[in-house]
Amino acid sequence: MSGDNKGAGRYFFSPVAAILLIMAFYSSYLSWQDYDIYWHLATGRAALEQGISPYIDHFSWSADSQRVIAHYAQVDKLLYLIWSLMGYRGLQIFSGLGMVLTLLPLALLISRFTLHPLLEASMLLLSILAIFPYTGARPHVIGFMLFSLLVLMLDLPFTPNKAVISGLILGLWANAHATFQVGFAIMTVSALVWLTSKQIKSGLLACASILTGILLFLLNPQWNILWRWPAMQWTGAYTQKYNLDWTSLQPLKLSLLPTAILLLAACSLGILRWEPRAIGALGLILPTIQTARYTPFLIPLLVYSILLSLTEKRKLKALFTQGLFTNPTISRKVSVLSTAILLASILVLSLLRTPSATDSSSFTFPRMAVQELTACGSPAPVWNDYNWGGFIIWETNASYPVSFDGRAEVLYSKQLFQNYLKVVNQSHGWEQIVQQSPARYAIFPAHSSPAFERIKGWRLVYKDETAIIYARQDAIWRCKDRIQSNRTVM
Repeated sequence: MSGDNKGAGRYFFSPVAAILLIMAFYSSYLSWQDYDIYWHLATGRAALEQGISPYIDHFSWSADSQRVIAHYAQVDKLLYLIWSLMGYRGLQIFSGLGMVLTLLPLALLISRFTLHPLLEASMLLLSILAIFPYTGARPHVIGFMLFSLLVLMLDLPFTPNKAVISGLILGLWANAHATFQVGFAIMTVSALVWLTSKQIKSGLLACASILTGILLFLLNPQWNILWRWPAMQWTGAYTQKYNLDWTSLQPLKLSLLPTAILLLAACSLGILRWEPRAIGALGLILPTIQTARYTPFLIPLLVYSILLSLTEKRKLKALFTQGLFTNPTISRKVSVLSTAILLASILVLSLLRTPSATDSSSFTFPRMAVQELTACGSPAPVWNDYNWGGFIIWETNASYPVSFDGRAEVLYSKQLFQNYLKVVNQSHGWEQIVQQSPARYAIFPAHSSPAFERIKGWRLVYKDETAIIYARQDAIWRCKDRIQSNRTVM
């Protein structure tokens, strides 16, 4: 059977896939929170409730009124709407469903290989572990879901219905997140493969999908700069060095080991073949090694290509494959039952836990310190820890402009980032940077705060186990100084 047609036909959903996707949902449901979610929520709130443009900064004093490359703006509105309607539970469900909908198309593709349950489980589990570090209630999850759905479309014949759906996916993605270039790339590869393979109709329909996506992309107010945005990150030395989202693949790191295993398997088997998903996988290998954030796009293509290689070698390795490819095609009844179990489990798990803003123990936020700041200090600019910027923006409704936050890749210049690092690391000249800034407060982790008390005119006004607050001499501080080192912060 040729590589183009392998696995073509009906989709099925197995009990193995249902069990693993339930586990994936719950894991991502519990791990919804990270440091950036709060400035995303604040962006959505500002746009929907206050009519503030997401493309101009209103949250910081260091980059105030400068342009923001807010390629995620529409998803931020969606996240805020979800929060408004369902609170933190809604964000948890969004995170869990994002993981499921990213993996579901891959599970359907795998089902058509009629694998032995152990091999099916192994490939899905590796995929889950590889993708998991990049999930959560974040805009890029929309890109992951749309990419997986697009990959599902890439079968021959590529019909007009598939072309319409693919074009709409590209257009939606281009207005939702800047990773849309990956979608256009895989569709371009598909068009080239089909045209050169004399599948002219499918190739032309793929070209039509690309054109539809481009026309819809022009609706994005920042279309003229978004095409080059990924290159800006690859060439940005400070994001590569300090922003872990953009660091290169580290194969010995436990969370990235599943990706390394799949890459090694692909190299061992040899996945080079004239098939859109296989060519797409080859094209994404180097970008993923350079920037591990592309892992969720590479993995579905890589898993499919690996299985394609294995099944094509069945006759050559009969003894090996006989034990791996003997699972009969799953019946429609089993498929429907598996789907029902998945949906029912998602519903039950979504209702079981009482959601809260502190569900994730992996991230520490200065909740009590920010409450103290808003109760005692008049609104004014603050120096703050990088990871806490979004939380301060969200909790104070941007009334205390921050020095820096998680928008390093879309807003802050290299010079601003270097000044921030000088302050955090107390490098030469950091006191002068602080004194020349408009900041009247500083809030940092209690265990790693710059020594603001050494700067003339600054004093320590609050401390707990999590955070420390300094106030400038001319800042208004209405409360008595409270310095506590043994206070438990929840």
